[in-house]
Amino acid sequence: MIKIMVMPPDAPRLPGFPTASETVYEFGAHKALLCHHSPCFADWLKDPEEKEIYLDDTFPKPFGTFILWLYYQDLGSQKWSPDFFDLCEVWLLADDFRVPELQNMVIDSLHKTTDDVPNEGALPGNLDSKLRLGERPCPEALRNFLFDIMVTTEESLVVEQICGYVDPKMIKDALIYKVARDCDKNVRSLGQASDYYVPVLDVQTDTESVGMEDIS
Repeated sequence: MIKIMVMPPDAPRLPGFPTASETVYEFGAHKALLCHHSPCFADWLKDPEEKEIYLDDTFPKPFGTFILWLYYQDLGSQKWSPDFFDLCEVWLLADDFRVPELQNMVIDSLHKTTDDVPNEGALPGNLDSKLRLGERPCPEALRNFLFDIMVTTEESLVVEQICGYVDPKMIKDALIYKVARDCDKNVRSLGQASDYYVPVLDVQTDTESVGMEDIS
């Protein structure tokens, strides 16, 4: 069992310890599962003596959903049912960990809830920097999905909410398409969920060495 220490980006750091935080959330997961599903964890856990991992700038709720998915292939539980933007956070975390199967399950769930995008309340802070140009390579599949929602939705508050996550050029382009769509509904439409999937590559990990057969 691997102990995973998760530190939120807004948590105060302890003096003299740049990777330590006063607020740490502890998770546990089998090494075999982590390495089987994520090449990132397979790389981080190459050392057979490695028993702990520290993840900085990571929100605990989406990471908890990642752990839930590892064991149950599910995105929600009785304790927490993620909303639209919570699931966007999970998608981005799966992007960081290179787990396309989870990303595509999230897209399936998001696609079913496009009418339930939150209209009120504060937005989670991490998506803003993740999706803005210049912060990191743009996660194209999620950007395209949010773009198409902005273009096709009739709810102005939904557009306003998504605008808080994306770069100005994307907002400008979406508004141009939206105006054009008002004249011709065939200009652009929301595709099927599979249109926004991330390709699932056959990534080989050394599952035998981490004891995949020991999970029951």
